[in-house]
Amino acid sequence: MALIVLLSVGLCGVISAIPTLPVWEYSHFANRGDGVSYDFSTYMSLPPSDLETLFIPDLYGSPLGQVPSVNPFPMVSYWELCLYVGILSVFLCVLAILFWRTRHIGLFLFFAIFSLLFSFGDYFPLYSAFYHYIPGFSLFRIPARMLFVFTFSLAMIAGFGIDAVFNNNVRKKNRFSSFFGKPVIHLVCICIAVAGMSLLAVSYIEHMIAAPYIVPALLVWIAFTTLFCLGPVILKDEEGKVRKRNLLQLLLICILIVDLFSFGMRFVDTKSPTETFENPGFVPIIKNETDSYFRIYDETGLLGQNIAYRNNLYLINGYDPTYLKEYQSFFIQSQSVNYSGHSEWMQGAVIGNFDILRQLNVRYIITRRNYDSNEGIPGRGVSGLQLVYDNDSVLVYRLNFTYPRAYLIPLSEFNNATPVSFQPAEIEQYSPNTITVKATTDTPEYLILSEIYYPGWTALDNSRPVEIIRYQNVFRAVYLDPGSHQVTFTYFPKILTF
Repeated sequence: MALIVLLSVGLCGVISAIPTLPVWEYSHFANRGDGVSYDFSTYMSLPPSDLETLFIPDLYGSPLGQVPSVNPFPMVSYWELCLYVGILSVFLCVLAILFWRTRHIGLFLFFAIFSLLFSFGDYFPLYSAFYHYIPGFSLFRIPARMLFVFTFSLAMIAGFGIDAVFNNNVRKKNRFSSFFGKPVIHLVCICIAVAGMSLLAVSYIEHMIAAPYIVPALLVWIAFTTLFCLGPVILKDEEGKVRKRNLLQLLLICILIVDLFSFGMRFVDTKSPTETFENPGFVPIIKNETDSYFRIYDETGLLGQNIAYRNNLYLINGYDPTYLKEYQSFFIQSQSVNYSGHSEWMQGAVIGNFDILRQLNVRYIITRRNYDSNEGIPGRGVSGLQLVYDNDSVLVYRLNFTYPRAYLIPLSEFNNATPVSFQPAEIEQYSPNTITVKATTDTPEYLILSEIYYPGWTALDNSRPVEIIRYQNVFRAVYLDPGSHQVTFTYFPKILTF
């Protein structure tokens, strides 16, 4: 058995190494490679007050609309800060703990308690201990995402709760049906059910309960009545026991389905493919660009990565956790606000340096701000910006001058912040892992490729290996002697090169 486990772990390690090792390599160069601050790491910790969402998921609001309650967090945090697993599931968890004690329940109960305390983040010292003393934890944030383990553990315990209800392999006095079937306890449960329904009816008639709370309250009553009032009677009666037992199982399953279906399906939004894949109005204008290769800076978020990919367009915008720290340092020079030291991708401030965007091969800027058309091209004889789209408060500017995706510069220009003399190079092939550039030069020059410098990229100049050097600390450059050249850049994860 031990050998099987070791072989299984080894096989899983080999299979997962293909994505895992490059990601581990990438982490050393990413913006979080040196860790993040404790305040940033504990962003979106679970407030203890949100334990109420175990019963009322929309207590602090939902993405579908606000409810009359104060929530200090943005609505997007609903998915991280809601503990709802179903009303009946909570009841079943309690029954499992009371009537079905096994080591498995103890194990999942430990995971549930641990993950819940961990999710409290800044509200509980457990996360602080992990952040300061466990290597690697300072690279992550949002402790509340540990609630995935919490909800999974509760679901497993609820499964044992079903066994606790229908199990006959324990002493009769310890059975669920025997305990809640006692006359006094059963009468108390019935009284609670009657009082609950009366209170619910009065609250609904007098408008004392908000609409988002009606369904959870009704589900609580149905689950309680079925489990603690009907359940003991059905299980205790020996006549037609199998049929009644099956009926109770069916009722419990129906309650679970209705509960979780009514909770989750309201967030499922179906749309026609035409609406889903509809391009913003400015896309046709951008696609008419005569340049073969150019990038777009979108500070509005209207041109997402999916839309850009479908239209063969290239964005410089990154996704928050996954950009390189050298790239951040270079990019934020274009912003009028100093974002140095931030742990997130920061963009969207007033552009203060258009030359940074030009070096990133940006041809179009999608914004909601007005910019002067003469922004920044001293001595080049062209206006800086051209407004090509203005609709619904969305403005699209065209940079009339931008540096090509690949170009040649004299040796004397290599250390300049912005090169003055350059000539475009021809891109023959462009794919995620291979880029081929054709260039001819009469003097020694550098080939500059407006692509990120990263380990694993190698270059061949006329089939001869050449060194890739850094340009402006973020781009790739190759030294070229006079003559005709075909330079092929190829990527293979360096960490997988043996």
